[in-house]
Parts: sequence; structure tokens; C-alpha cells
Amino acid sequence: MAISEQLSETVAWLHGTNPLADQAVEQRARLLLLDTLGCMIAGLAKPEPRTLARSLAALEPGQIKLPNAPPLTMGSAAYVAGLAACWDEACEGLPRAHGRPGLHAFAAAIALGLAGQHTLDETLGALVAGFEV
Repeated sequence: MAISEQLSETVAWLHGTNPLADQAVEQRARLLLLDTLGCMIAGLAKPEPRTLARSLAALEPGQIKLPNAPPLTMGSAAYVAGLAACWDEACEGLPRAHGRPGLHAFAAAIALGLAGQHTLDETLGALVAGFEV
């Protein structure tokens, strides 16, 4: 089966289910979100990520406010959130392998959640769906 077919099936499956229906999945998603948010906040306290956020905001101001950062566009917010979350190599995953399976989903979910004023459940659902894909 081609990758495009596999992706299509996975997206169809995710669209037809509630990613948070299993309480254990929801609990793990909440822990993942809180852990990665903490790492992002710590990263945004560092000069380099903060400078990057300021530079991106100067190029194209946005509406999404991350801690210790000026308002950013959705794309910039996702980029900065992902970069800041792994800045100290403290977020979930296997650090020696540089594997952070939830980081790509976190960056997109947090930016989309803040931009669209989505609920926590919607943001958690997006995080779980992104983690699965």
C-alpha cells in the first residue's frame, strides 16, 4: 500500500473517532501538553529563542501570544513553540536519539489552539491526532 493511501486511511480513521475517548490516552495527552508547555516556557526564557521570536514578529506581526514572546503569526508561533520546547533537551522522548514524537504535533496544536481560541479538549484532540499521524 502506498504511503498516500496509508495516510488517507489514517486521517479518515482519526476523523471518525474521538482521539480522547480512552481516558488513559486523554491523561497521557494532558501530561504531554503540560510537560511540553513547561519546556517551551523555559526555552522562551533563553536569549536565542526570545531573539528569534522578536525577529519573526518584526518581519510579520501576528495575533498569537506565547509566553515571553511578542505576538506572532500562526506559522511563526508553531516554529518558535517547537524550537523553544526542545531548546534545553528536556521535553519527552529519547534525548540521545533526538526523538521527540510529540513535538511536531505540539507545535502545530498549540499554535492552532491559541489562534482559533479552541478549547483544551479540541487542542488535546489535535495533539493526539498529530501524534498518531
